[in-house]
Amino acid sequence: MQARTASGYFGLFSFISALVGVVFCGGCLIFWWWAGVGKAVVLFGMLWLFGGLANSLAFLVLHRMDSAGYEVGLWRWPRDFKLYSEYWRIAPLKGWSRWALAGSVLCFALAAAFLFSLPKAGWTVLK
Repeated sequence: MQARTASGYFGLFSFISALVGVVFCGGCLIFWWWAGVGKAVVLFGMLWLFGGLANSLAFLVLHRMDSAGYEVGLWRWPRDFKLYSEYWRIAPLKGWSRWALAGSVLCFALAAAFLFSLPKAGWTVLK
């Protein structure tokens, strides 16, 4: 078996995802405050915040699995579910928190809730 080194990309992706979510949320809140538009802009900002946090935590899980020697790649989502279940199994053995995976799922659900509440707030794509 050949020794494999961790790529290091997933740690960077985790940071960038969180940063983009916070910046877009802040931009939406500034726009809401400055322009005095409806609450749909705030909901859109919260969507970006929780979406960025969900991606950031998912990339943190992938970074940890990559550093543990598991084969991790981009755009492999059907196989990533197996990787996530393996993370859930080995996290206590490695001293990692399971909250990274649980928080990712929770933030994804919150982002979806904000996304689906946009039409009720008066934000429609087609007018």
